[in-house]
Amino acid sequence: MCGFVGLRDLKLGDRQLISGVGGAIAVLRHRGPDNVSTVLDDKNRIALGHTRLSIIDVTSAANQPMVSRNGLYTIAFNGEIYNYRDLYERFCPKDGSVNGKSDTAILLYLYGRFKERCLELLDGMFSFAVIDTKGKKIFLARDRFGEKPLYWFAANGRFAFASEIKGLRKVLYNVDSYIEDDIDSDAVALYHVIGSIPSPYTIYRSIRSLKAGCCLNYEFSGALTIKRYWSPVTIAVPDSANQIKDNEAQELTLEKLQRAVKSRMVSDVPVGIFLSGGYDSNSILGLCSVNGLLPSKSLCIDFEEDAYSEYKVARASGEHYGIEVDRHVINEAGFLAGLDEYFVSMDQPTIDGYNTFFMARVAHGFNIKVWLTGTGGDESFGGYPSFERLKKLSMLARVLQMAHLEKLIGPASDYLQENLRLSRLLHLAQLGDPSMRAYQCCRNSIPLYNMLKMIAHDRRRDLAFFAATLDAIYPAVPSGMDDFQKSSIYEASVYMGSQLLRDIDNFSMAHSLELRAPFLDHDLYQFVLSLPESIKWKDGRFKPLLADCMKQYLPAFIKSQSKRGFTFPVEKWLLKGMKGSFEEIVFDSKNKDLWEMSVISRMWQAFKEGRVHWSVIWNIYAMGRWYHEHK
Repeated sequence: MCGFVGLRDLKLGDRQLISGVGGAIAVLRHRGPDNVSTVLDDKNRIALGHTRLSIIDVTSAANQPMVSRNGLYTIAFNGEIYNYRDLYERFCPKDGSVNGKSDTAILLYLYGRFKERCLELLDGMFSFAVIDTKGKKIFLARDRFGEKPLYWFAANGRFAFASEIKGLRKVLYNVDSYIEDDIDSDAVALYHVIGSIPSPYTIYRSIRSLKAGCCLNYEFSGALTIKRYWSPVTIAVPDSANQIKDNEAQELTLEKLQRAVKSRMVSDVPVGIFLSGGYDSNSILGLCSVNGLLPSKSLCIDFEEDAYSEYKVARASGEHYGIEVDRHVINEAGFLAGLDEYFVSMDQPTIDGYNTFFMARVAHGFNIKVWLTGTGGDESFGGYPSFERLKKLSMLARVLQMAHLEKLIGPASDYLQENLRLSRLLHLAQLGDPSMRAYQCCRNSIPLYNMLKMIAHDRRRDLAFFAATLDAIYPAVPSGMDDFQKSSIYEASVYMGSQLLRDIDNFSMAHSLELRAPFLDHDLYQFVLSLPESIKWKDGRFKPLLADCMKQYLPAFIKSQSKRGFTFPVEKWLLKGMKGSFEEIVFDSKNKDLWEMSVISRMWQAFKEGRVHWSVIWNIYAMGRWYHEHK
């Protein structure tokens, strides 16, 4: 796990290129404190910098940027290729023409041999850049789910890219001494609606995010093309006349999950696990135990509030599997004290991520670089309310749209400003794909028309414009897919892809940690997605497919647990210790560029009176704090 920065500019001298990239890579040193290097391709006017977190082949032989033996390709790579050993045996010559046996060296060789087709071979989480002097281009790629971020800028003959926005802005500042704070008002609108800024948008108008499952070619001539190489919507719709049997589905799911867990334990440094009382992390721990791969450490974040505590179950699980569980309590005082550091490290506004930030900050103290996490289990096996609600809400959306109730949105918007529950339901009436509207009703942080009243924006951008802008970030799901599949794809592509995974990378790497998610094995995800809904959704049972395939590995007290999200008692803390901070930050006069303050004031008052949910207030506060720290 690492970070990198690259810059191509024909107008700059060697010193400007090297110093520009060198200064920017220093900003990303938290991503990889073990080694920092910079290389210059003086012929093509490209500088490439890398900061390394050494995990696979911790020797200097695997340092980056890495130049191929033939000198034609130079790579900067962030992530892990879990099947690198198999790829080495299958494709790499043993004559010394490969730069060693690290995953970086093997990836570099595979790119030289297969070019972009190498992406089809990779099992892992990654973003990487290759200076391809033979093909006269710079090649960028990002993993299938978007576990590793990649940002880019192209204008006026300059092309730059980086693992974090702050690194990209730093390299641009280093060579220009001035960067316009070009906040993208459309991105601000999207943030308030979904709680994060989805790719390809970023908070800055001039910087783009490469989408998950995509690659980019920037030719030395200046031409730029982006191509999608993977999407979950290509999965075949199940043939109802030839459905797989339950026991066969369970056996194959378990087989793929076991392989995913084993592959994510491959490391030349110790591996820990974040443990809760739920199915996902305990399934991973159970399979580690069965295969003799127990992690070196397990960590459970706990709270003084009993309603949020999972330590008793996690401790019992640790005793069952023979691993000690370290408990760390986060209280209101510790949370409030850590918010300054949290918002400083935040690369882009998000309503989530504080759970990863505080967990990673604790984990950093154990001197373990790699941690397993249960991320992705809910998206595959149906752990969110959207899986249950989508069918009924889709039917309601069809009825409301046929009745043309979208005409009520405008006249009712003043009343709806403080009745967000009704606003979300009325959102179903907005013309568009009923399944998509249903998912948005479940997931949207702030409904579209409430957002329109709240933000300061170009008034020519109306409800229809923002509805179309929002819809464009969702994958077009084939009509033949069932509601479970649609929910899975929406969750994986929008919530997980645009918010959860980006936050996990941002806040774990802020503490020089790598988080690995076995449930995000693409072979496992694709198989589970392809299964009929009847196998994955059974009335009265929680995640039945996962529960059935893990029945011999999970203790009874885990199997009896109901769904509990990993959440902090922020509502309680917001009402108490954060009240003064909210008013100081949000009602600052410079925020008039962001919001209509009279509307924000009404929403704050409605929250204090119990008429607006705390998550809406946190949405506003997080944007205000980010803007305060980074503007």
